[in-house]
Amino acid sequence: VANRRVTTREVKIAERTIPQGENLSLMWIAANRDPRVFDESNTIKLERDTKHSLVWGQGIHLCLGAPLARLEMRVVLEELLSQKKYFALAGENQQRANYPGNGFSALFLSDEHCFT
Repeated sequence: VANRRVTTREVKIAERTIPQGENLSLMWIAANRDPRVFDESNTIKLERDTKHSLVWGQGIHLCLGAPLARLEMRVVLEELLSQKKYFALAGENQQRANYPGNGFSALFLSDEHCFT
């Protein structure tokens, strides 16, 4: 999801100059939120065309587990949504994942107060 690099020379990216020897974190997940590439980039759209997504890498760096992960996610979501259409977060203390994911280590859901 992210790579760490050190600049080998001064480089200009957009309007910012980054000096030689600077530590950088390349956040690949941020590239998948580029509104020039993805319509409604901040909205979860399960039917979105993902051919330009960088989440699994690209070319020779493509994750070998990507097809299995996609299949597992589809099966889990289909099974959950076949039983209930709405879910809520269960509790207030959802555990955040550590760098670099910025997601959740676990996400507990409840259908207790939801309508079907």
